[in-house]
This record gives sequence, C-alpha cells and structure tokens, in this order.
Amino acid sequence: METNRQEKSRFIFSGLPIGRMADGLRGYSVFLCGLSYLAMAFKGPVRLEGLVTVITVLTLLQCLPAISGITRFACAGLFGLGSILLFASGADVATWCSAVTQNGKILTLMMFVPMLSIPFTFPRYRRSLEHVLQGVVRSDGGLYLLTHLTSHLIGVIVNIACVSITYYILKTGIAGRNLDMLARATARGYTTTCFWSPNSGALGLVLGYWGGNLVDVIPVGLPLAAVALALGWVENRLWGMREEEYGKAVSPGNSGAAKHAGSSEVYRDFCWLVIAVILLLCLVVFLDWATPLGILTIVPLMSLIYPFIWAVLAGETRTQWIHFKNFLSSGLPRMSNEVVIFLGAGFFAVAAGKSGAVQYLTRIFSGVSDSPVLLTAVIILIVVGLSLVGFHPVLTTTSIVASFTPQSLGLPAALLSVVVVTGWGLAVTCSPFSACSLSLSNMTGNDPFTVGVRWQLRFTLLLFLVALVYFHFVLLAFF
Repeated sequence: METNRQEKSRFIFSGLPIGRMADGLRGYSVFLCGLSYLAMAFKGPVRLEGLVTVITVLTLLQCLPAISGITRFACAGLFGLGSILLFASGADVATWCSAVTQNGKILTLMMFVPMLSIPFTFPRYRRSLEHVLQGVVRSDGGLYLLTHLTSHLIGVIVNIACVSITYYILKTGIAGRNLDMLARATARGYTTTCFWSPNSGALGLVLGYWGGNLVDVIPVGLPLAAVALALGWVENRLWGMREEEYGKAVSPGNSGAAKHAGSSEVYRDFCWLVIAVILLLCLVVFLDWATPLGILTIVPLMSLIYPFIWAVLAGETRTQWIHFKNFLSSGLPRMSNEVVIFLGAGFFAVAAGKSGAVQYLTRIFSGVSDSPVLLTAVIILIVVGLSLVGFHPVLTTTSIVASFTPQSLGLPAALLSVVVVTGWGLAVTCSPFSACSLSLSNMTGNDPFTVGVRWQLRFTLLLFLVALVYFHFVLLAFF
C-alpha cells in the first residue's frame, strides 16, 4: 500500500511544472555527461578525468530519485557492496574515480544511439516504410520473416527503439491478427543485433574492455544472426502456430500507407532511407578501422551529427530540431534506470577486481577452460541464468570482460567477444526484466513473464544449443 502511494505521488508530482523542470534538467545533465566522455576521448583522460567524474556523480545523483522497483534494489546492491569492497581494499581516490566512470563511455553510446531514430519519424520516411512493409505481408510465414528481419535491420541503427517502430507499423497492416507472433519476431529481431551491430551496447562494452575491431567481429557475429533468423522461423512453424490462431493468409489493413500504393515518390523515399542506413553503417565500420577512436566514440559522435546532416539534406531541419529537443527533455529522463545500472555495474566491476572477489569466477572458468565448448556454454548460461532472476546482463557481462581477457581464457578475441554478446542477446530475449520484454508487455497487454519466458524460452534454448555448435565449427575452421 505504501509503495502504491509513493508511485502515485511520484506520478502526480511529475505532472506539475516543477516535476517537468526536474525531468528536463535530468535529461540535459545526462546529455552533458555524455558530451564530457566524448571530450575526454579527444583531450585525454588525464586532463578531464576529474571534471568528468564530478559531472558523472552529479548526473547519478539526479537519476537516483527517479528509479524504482527492482532497479532501486540493484542499484543499492551495486554501489553499496562496491563501496564496501573498495573501503576494505584501501582504494585510493583515483580508483574511486575510475570506478565511477568505468562504464561511462558505454553509457554514452546507449544514451546517444536513440537519436538515430529521429529521421525515421520524418513523415516521408515513415510513410514509405509503412507502405513497403505492409505491401509484402502476404502469409504467416512471410510475416514472421519480414518482422524479424525488419526489426533486426532497424535495430542495427536505432537499437531498442526498433521494437516500437516495427511492432506498430506492421500491426496496422495485419488487421489485428497474429499479434503474439508479431511481438515474438520483433523481440528476436532486435535482440540478435547484439551479435554484431556496432550500435549495440553489448558489443560496445566488450570491445571497450578487450579492444579489437569491428572488421574482426562482424564476420563471426553476422552469420549467427542469420542462423537465428532461420531458427526462429522454423521454431515458429513447428510450435508457434499451435499456440495461437493461424490463418492461411494475412490481410493487410486499411492504413494510410495503402493510399500511396504504386506511388513512385514513396518508393524513392524508401530507397533514400535504405541508402542513408547503409552509408551510416559503412562510415562506422570504416572509421573504426581507419582511426584509433573505437566504436565507443565513433557511434555516439555519428548519433549526434548524422541525423542533423540527414535532416538538412531531406529538408526536415525543423522536424529534426523539434524531436531533438523532445529527446533531451523527455527521452533521456526516461533512461534513468539505464544510467544507474550501467554506472553501477562498472563501479562494482572495478571494486570486485580491486578486492580480489573475482577469484570465485576464476575458479568456475578454470574448471572448464580445457574445453572451448564447455567454456562458451558456461559464459552464456551465467549471463542468461542470472538475467532470469533480475540481474541485468550488463552486470554479469561487465564482471566477465573486466576480470578476464581472451588470452587468459584461451580463445580468440573475435570469437570470445561474440560468445559474450550472444549471452547478452539471449538474456535480453527471455528475461522478463529486460527493457525489450517490458516494452512489448506494455504494447501487447501481456505480463512480462509471458512475453519473456513463455514466448521466448524455447527459442532461447534452441539458439543456445545451435550457437554452441556454431562456435565450435568457427573455432575449428577459422582459428
């Protein structure tokens, strides 16, 4: 009862002018925090580390009152236990500062990538996307493949924003049928972007700790994403159609996009949209290969600059500016949970490493280090298993990549990087606590356990087994 009163008070307060001002201030603080990490990448950590630490702490203090539920308990555990470990180990001020800012660059990537979704809201591109996608929806099997592939391709650019974009666009084109399948395919398309996408926070985290280039990781991760697409289609055909009403064909709805059928202008806008997306991906991969900046700097920079250049060329500068201001005042404040979790995970990882607590994880890995298959299985199972009971994948992933190196585990860096992000992707797919499951729960009206565990656990287990075979094959054939 007390919790309900607190939630109600928070909701009422947020509607007042002072509440909106607090949200706006928090959004601008998060944005400034991200800019400070970008500046540090160019000026060097020695010059700006103190200032960046102060900005990070102030941003964290603003985000803490906005979190609730399990995130609040996780935050208390991460920072509380981490502080105890640092005090017990006699850590100096520099170590404390390093702990606070450990995951700052990864957080910047996660916070800035949603800005890439703004051009998708331009009327011409959204209309063309609706028209083309709804025009090819003809059968149940085709709907699954289209949804998975669309969510995946959009997710490569805009990250989790692809979930709502894909679901709502295709929902209007299938006359309200097969919505469970639509939600399942949407989630799988997004979560498998973790396997190779440069805009993924998972891959950014791993490469941020272990180094390496996208040109080494993508050839390993991209085929696995294709395997996941085929496996999801097979799983859906064998079991999915028994669990919901299935028809022989999907009838497109009467959306506004249908009025533009045959319009060359719509197809032209869609082609420009595809070209812009491909150009962005090529630029990110090229800059990662040709410069020493790394994707944790390149992707946030492109997220900040590319949409404005796109808007100028498309004649949508006013629309871009309006959505950008809304992103600062409304979008970023809603990411307070992510801010706290990512910073808390980095803080705890540094504290655990300083105190020697990672020796327990070392014992687990040392027992299976002689078998690459067992090692990859244990890594993935740890990340997925803990996510099912509420541990965010960023916590377990950070603990692993901060405590070990590919050399210490005896596997090639590119392969092990994809192994770790595969664990992240599978965890986000089936965990009822993930942002993906919570978003689809809100959109479909189903509880998070149904969306995460009931709809996705079988697919997660199948992909886990297939991934083990795939990794073993890649190791034998290419390394």
